[in-house]
Amino acid sequence: MKIHGIFKKGLRPAAATAYLAVAMLLVPAGTAQAAPGDNPNKLTTITSSSELSKLQLVEHRVPTASLDNLASEMGTSRGVDQVLASANHPMRNAADCYGTETAALPVKPTAESAYCWDTGDAVTQDWLPQSVTSSGDADNDGVWGTNKVILSGWGQNGTTTTTDHMGRIAFIDADDPNNLKYRWVLPVIPLNGGTDYRALKSHMGGMVWYQDKLIVTSWEKDSDNNVMYIFDMKRILQATVNSSAVGKVSGG
Repeated sequence: MKIHGIFKKGLRPAAATAYLAVAMLLVPAGTAQAAPGDNPNKLTTITSSSELSKLQLVEHRVPTASLDNLASEMGTSRGVDQVLASANHPMRNAADCYGTETAALPVKPTAESAYCWDTGDAVTQDWLPQSVTSSGDADNDGVWGTNKVILSGWGQNGTTTTTDHMGRIAFIDADDPNNLKYRWVLPVIPLNGGTDYRALKSHMGGMVWYQDKLIVTSWEKDSDNNVMYIFDMKRILQATVNSSAVGKVSGG
């Protein structure tokens, strides 16, 4: 199945963006579910057509023409390596982490190494880290091109001053274990045939990088639907305007 997709960069100069495509999996009829609780016991077969319909997802492909149009109108094509080369947030090694951060490390097994986010990202309550995947998931050799990469999905908390519930992704350059650094990338959804785009509304609770696709789970509040978006890692754009707005603005 051929999928296309996109991300938009973070709200800083020289940030990177990528494109998105929507793809949803079909769940076969007769699916079983477990009762809630710590000990769910045996599975119960779902036979209600109304309940089954909630589990049967439908694929929606973003037209290639829309993605191409967005690339030509709204940004400059970049690769993952170029995103990493522009990484502007250094991660702190364990010795420089706050006590509250090291207290969150597992007791057993003992962590062999640990890293903490750049100070501003570490203390904010507006965004919370939710999911992680890496180039080790994407390919057997563990690298993307020549880079070791870790992706961390964050969701807007929505309980303080921010209520947009956007998702964002930290692209972490993990080539040098003593010098991890990252760049924010904002996943976006093409609109109006690729003449505009909007932010992905997701808390980024589920994310996996498989080959050249990044799969992200999302809950669409407006339609009350659970969906999976598939982004194409070969379609990354650098925004042409440094703005706090997400989408088309004057000049780009």
